[in-house]
This record gives sequence, structure tokens and C-alpha cells, in this order.
Amino acid sequence: MSVETIELFEDGLSKEDCEGLPRHYGARALVMIDSKCVLLHNGVRDLYTLPGGQIEVGETAHEAVRREVLEETGYRVKAVTKKVRVVEYFSDSVWDNLFFYCEADEPPIKRALTEEEAAANLTLIKHSLTDALTLIENYQSADIHAEAIHRRELIGMLHTYMDKPDAT
Repeated sequence: MSVETIELFEDGLSKEDCEGLPRHYGARALVMIDSKCVLLHNGVRDLYTLPGGQIEVGETAHEAVRREVLEETGYRVKAVTKKVRVVEYFSDSVWDNLFFYCEADEPPIKRALTEEEAAANLTLIKHSLTDALTLIENYQSADIHAEAIHRRELIGMLHTYMDKPDAT
């Protein structure tokens, strides 16, 4: 199944400017639990993201999103549906993320954060989708990359939810 691709460019850049730059592939999840959206707050960087992360070598995007959600939230997701691809072009790298719509309803197990995630002081929070979108759109962080990260998450969330499955 092909998905819509949304491309975001750092000021003044084109695709041609970014040829040959390191490319990072990720899988991110809009996880809904009892009509609430799961967000993670990175306490060290003071920014918000959806659960997700790097697609490992030999891993599919579906496998990566399930693994990342389980590690970061403790939830096993069901109904994993790929919805949108967001590609960000920066002067030093390209970030290529697939966003999935996921549902979870079982009690979470213990989170299995990586060392890097634990050091980031990740806190799991649940908000209504409207409140989550408002938080990410309006949150002011001193982190140099927060604006770009929040923009990516907001675009991914909106496009993922707009095209969510009616029934899973």
C-alpha cells in the first residue's frame, strides 16, 4: 500500500542540495488508547514526540513501530496501519519517517527503554487528540531542534488521524 509523502525543507534547500547526505529512517505511531493519544515528553530536551524511532537493519517499518511503541510505552499495539510518510531535508541529513495509526487496549507491561531513552527522562502522557495537537503546536522549548521535531509530529499526527481506519 502506498502512502502520501509530505516533504519538508530547511530554508532554501532543495532535494538536489541534500543528495548524498546521511539518511535516517524511522517509524512513528499515533497510538490511541480509550480515545486518548499517547505522547512522550523528553525531560532533558523539553519536547514532545509520538512513540517511535529508528528502523533497525533487517527490520520492517511495521516491526519497528511495534517494537518502539512497546519499548517506550509498554503497550502492545494492535491494528497497525501505515498512513503517511514525512521526509525532512536539512543541510546535514535527511530524516524519513513513516507514521502509523495504532490502537492498544490491554494493560501495559513494563517499559523497556534503551539507555538513551532512559537518560532522556521520557515521560508517557495521554491527552485527547485535540489537546495533544494543541500542546505540540503551541509548546515553546529552548531545544534548538524542537520546532522542527514538533512540526514533523504535528503534520504526521494530523495526516495519520484524518485518514484513520473507521473500524479495525
